[in-house]
Amino acid sequence: MGAENLSIDLYVDERLRRWATWSEKNLTGGLGFPSRSTLVRIMERTPRQETFSKNSLCYEDPEAEETEEAIISLSLYRPVLAKTIILRYTTPNSKIKEKLRLQNISYAAFRQYLNSAKAWIGGALMCGTKNRNLPS
Repeated sequence: MGAENLSIDLYVDERLRRWATWSEKNLTGGLGFPSRSTLVRIMERTPRQETFSKNSLCYEDPEAEETEEAIISLSLYRPVLAKTIILRYTTPNSKIKEKLRLQNISYAAFRQYLNSAKAWIGGALMCGTKNRNLPS
C-alpha cells in the first residue's frame, strides 16, 4: 500500500469515526438512550428522506452528514457492506465475534466487506468533496 493510499485510508477512517460519534449524539440527544439503533435507522432510510440536520435538536456537522449520505447510498447498492461499516464504527467496544454472529459471516469475509465498504465510501466522499482539505 502506497503512502497516498494510506493517507486516504486514514482520512476515510477518521470521517467514519466522526460520523459514528455524530450519529450517536443525534440518536440519543447526548443522553445515551437511542430509540433505534444506527443500523436500523440507516437501513430504513433512502437518500431523499430528510437528514438529521433538519431536526432542530440535532447537532450539525456537514462532513458527518455527507458521510451518512454515502453510507445510505452504499446501503442501496450493497446492504451487506453498509451493515459491515455501520457495525464496525457504531459498536467499537463490542467484540468481533458478536459482529460476525450478527452478520453470520467469517472473519475473512468481514475484513473483505469492511475494506470494500471503506473504498466505496472513500470514493463517494472524494467525488462529493469540493476543494476541502483532502489528504495529500
